[in-house]
Amino acid sequence: MCYNYCKYEKSAVICINVYDFDNTIYDGESLLDFYLLCIKHHPKLVKYLFVVLDSYRKYKKCKISPERFSFLAKKYAAEALCAVPDLEALTEKFWIRNKRKLKGWYKSEQKTDDIVVSATFGFLLRPALEILGIKHYVCSEIDLESAKITQICFKEEKIRCFEKKFPGAEIENFYTDSLNDEEFMKKAQNVYLVKHEKIIKYDGYKH
Repeated sequence: MCYNYCKYEKSAVICINVYDFDNTIYDGESLLDFYLLCIKHHPKLVKYLFVVLDSYRKYKKCKISPERFSFLAKKYAAEALCAVPDLEALTEKFWIRNKRKLKGWYKSEQKTDDIVVSATFGFLLRPALEILGIKHYVCSEIDLESAKITQICFKEEKIRCFEKKFPGAEIENFYTDSLNDEEFMKKAQNVYLVKHEKIIKYDGYKH
């Protein structure tokens, strides 16, 4: 039992559970799925397809760095957003269609003090968290008016963003689908790898 308290949003918790989002709580990569939906409404976005798929392939192999992730986001985000003037409407449409992809196993385990950590941008993540009733999270952020990246929450940067927002938090259980979250795995008392609806305890980082 851990007795170190972490305060956030005027509440105190003892050893919280932390969850990755994509391929963990959500069945798939939400940004990739959203991009494919946007292509249907704005076909000129297809010109980014090679960059998106190549980056996704490298991400799955844990071969993309926070610096590269940030570079790609900053280089292409502004131009892509300018091609999606109905971003808010498409985001709403996306979650109407894709809320079915929010996994049942998480809903059965959910606690009120859960924290979600994700590289996904907040404009896309927040509606899903509202559906699930999750109040605590940290993610990548983009200013939609200026199309400027204000926070990258990926790999080493993900743990730094987490510790900045939730200083002193003790992680009892951490759930993820990817070894890209190695820094969280090192800090958690227990680590679980998620594949679809299957949860496997991972003993690669024993405390």
